[in-house]
Amino acid sequence: MKRCLAALLLLVLLCSSSAVAEYWPHDSSHAVSCQSNQPGCQILQMVMMGCFDYVKMPDSLDKRVLSAVLPKLRTVDDAAFTHFCEEFSVEKPVILAHYYTALANCLFADIQLNPDPGGEETLVRRVLALFLDPVSTADTQQEMQRIRSEMTDAVVQRMANQLGVPSGFIDYLIHAEAAQPDAEAQP
Repeated sequence: MKRCLAALLLLVLLCSSSAVAEYWPHDSSHAVSCQSNQPGCQILQMVMMGCFDYVKMPDSLDKRVLSAVLPKLRTVDDAAFTHFCEEFSVEKPVILAHYYTALANCLFADIQLNPDPGGEETLVRRVLALFLDPVSTADTQQEMQRIRSEMTDAVVQRMANQLGVPSGFIDYLIHAEAAQPDAEAQP
């Protein structure tokens, strides 16, 4: 429990000083709290404050923090999204777009720290790493196009199950050019 509180405190500090993108201002109307005390709602508030959008990772501390957040982001379910949207009058597509960006950044950090977790998950991570950090060579772009053309709903669902993320997130990474973190910002 102490670890969880320490991690949350660290994330709040990150949100207040170093977030690159900020969708909500830091004021009393958007404090990281939930009237119903729902952790998913609190995580989504942090997503909207831009806490996990820091893609310039010059040192391993930033990577470790984002990587440590990945399991928390994975636990956000549909009920948390519904509650958040009702609580803060935010349309689901808006929070979902920011959630996918945060999930992509945290997954990218986790891949950098743990590129080979073993089994099929390693293969899924290698495929998604192409989309998270594309190299500007023609071969990489061709490989990405080949992967996109072979992607089926069944493959998307299998990849999502391996990583414990929503299938919509896999679609977002594979098919949305805007999903890619700024290549110049990567170390």
